[in-house]
Amino acid sequence: MALTRGITKVLDIPHEPGQQMTIRKVGSGYIDVARDIQGRKRRRELQEMGGIDWNVVGKIKRCDKCGGQREDEGHVCDPMDVFAREERAKNPAAVDATVLDRHTILKAGIVSWTYDPPLEDQDDKARDELIRELDEPTAVWAFQEIVKFVNETATGEAKKDETVTSTSSSKESS
Repeated sequence: MALTRGITKVLDIPHEPGQQMTIRKVGSGYIDVARDIQGRKRRRELQEMGGIDWNVVGKIKRCDKCGGQREDEGHVCDPMDVFAREERAKNPAAVDATVLDRHTILKAGIVSWTYDPPLEDQDDKARDELIRELDEPTAVWAFQEIVKFVNETATGEAKKDETVTSTSSSKESS
């Protein structure tokens, strides 16, 4: 049985010089939970809108870059859709980031950070609150890095209990 708990990376936070975050490879159980939570959120949103007309869905024009709905010339791609599509293009078996609850993945995937207060010194409730308080750019970046780590192929995978140190500059060059 291969466990993901000890497979971590230390990353420089690209938009916050001097700050680092340690992430871990999230296991399939957390992926399933995040997928389930996001699915329930989307079903609830659809119910609130009054359902969906499946006859219309087939006629929707899709954007080639993000796969999102193109209603008019003013279409703006959702960065998360573009990210998910690029991940699936690299690896067809990749976990689809658009169907995952971001907070669930962040809670499961963030091990520590250099922010004050340190995350690893917190109980579960305080950890949860601190992760919820991440600013949007950092939360999006961390989520994408965790999903990329999950989607890495076995060839590039770190060994159990081995910490791989990466920097944002080395990530940009790959």
